[in-house]
Amino acid sequence: MHRFDGEKIGCHALHSVVAFFESKGLRLERKTISVPTRWGADAHVALYWLAPESYPLAARLLGLNLHVNRDVDPSGRAYLLASTGARG
Repeated sequence: MHRFDGEKIGCHALHSVVAFFESKGLRLERKTISVPTRWGADAHVALYWLAPESYPLAARLLGLNLHVNRDVDPSGRAYLLASTGARG
């Protein structure tokens, strides 16, 4: 997620939300990317994603009882969570 993704869901200060999550012990990865603006220029923004090693802590902080699939793409975009007791 980057700042413009955050705006779409009503988050006007994504960097502050990231800092809050990090203060709770979560590790968020980041890199600078360029995204086009509506005026044709590029904006340089930070792209954030939850580090795979933080999935279990994130689940606990959310009060979820989840198993984390550790054999996933480490990019932070492709991850799977399987709930215990789920029925097909």
